[in-house]
Amino acid sequence: AMGSGELRKEWVSTQMSLRLDPLNPLCYVCNGVILERSGDFEESVASLKVALFLIQTKDVETLREQNGDGIWSQLGMSVKKNLARVLFKAGKFTEVCKLYDEVKQKCPGFEWDASSGLVYFIAKSESNTLSQEDIEAAPASIRGRLHLRVLLQKGQVKEAV
Repeated sequence: AMGSGELRKEWVSTQMSLRLDPLNPLCYVCNGVILERSGDFEESVASLKVALFLIQTKDVETLREQNGDGIWSQLGMSVKKNLARVLFKAGKFTEVCKLYDEVKQKCPGFEWDASSGLVYFIAKSESNTLSQEDIEAAPASIRGRLHLRVLLQKGQVKEAV
């Protein structure tokens, strides 16, 4: 439910923007973020996927002028990070891993920021695909937590009360 107050006003404003400019991916990004904040993860995912579709299909020259090279532009990467975060909140860990793996494959040299890296590695852990190589490749700041998660999952360590 959208509730009342500022969030409701933002949602109404975004709906008006979508009606006025239904092919603008930024309208769908804003809508997705507002839906995420309201707790409607399924609708948020749907809106963010529409944004990605529009970015992919928008005139390449226009995109280059505005944002770089299409889906792998800064805008595309931002939408993918938002989408991964919402998928994570929705418990869709396998989809999160696929999305991040696609980014890593398409963008060699891509490095995670701290929060995105943590989301990715926890999603891998939750989907039981976290390997020792993944842990070693993780930023040092989260490596210890990943080791602990693996030990907890294997039952080798009891969770502290």
